[in-house]
Amino acid sequence: MKKFFIMITALFTLSLSAQSAETVVGTAQSEFSTANPSDFFQVKLNDSVNFADGSSFSADAILYGKVIEVKDGRVGKRQGNFEFHPEKYITSDGEVDISKKNIVVKVSQYEPVNKKEFAKKAVKSGATTVAGKVLKVPFISQGVSFVKGAAKADEDENMLVEGAKQVYKDSPLSYVEKGESLVIQSGEQVKLKFTYED
Repeated sequence: MKKFFIMITALFTLSLSAQSAETVVGTAQSEFSTANPSDFFQVKLNDSVNFADGSSFSADAILYGKVIEVKDGRVGKRQGNFEFHPEKYITSDGEVDISKKNIVVKVSQYEPVNKKEFAKKAVKSGATTVAGKVLKVPFISQGVSFVKGAAKADEDENMLVEGAKQVYKDSPLSYVEKGESLVIQSGEQVKLKFTYED
């Protein structure tokens, strides 16, 4: 049994070392929608990408490749994403064929970190956690959600209805809803997760 465990651990370690992943931001050079996907995608790298084997892609390089997997919006409010296999690497020096390399790039929505919003969310979640867990105030998070929704209501909207909608959006019940399709416009920033197998 001990030998079997050692063998499984060694195989797992080898599989991890053979595969490397890196996440960077890129700028889409073509439009794409997971609801109506194209066969190819092109993206310009904002940062360089370095792989464990020493190979790399420089910043401002353009990758062009074939879309190999598309996931539209899914249950659990998970937004769509897709993967493509780069076939060409284009720089000011010219074009390089990389179709034989085992590179897969997962493309998803890029959401820059807004430090003010992040701080507000942290304070809100901290306050509701303290009130709910330490002070034993029941339904405090629902109350905060209701006030947040009611405060957002426009003049022609009912504050009670908007408050109730926000409570639903923040509740676990809303996670049975399907997430949105990923729609990318040319020039839009996207998150790129590179996976490279030797």
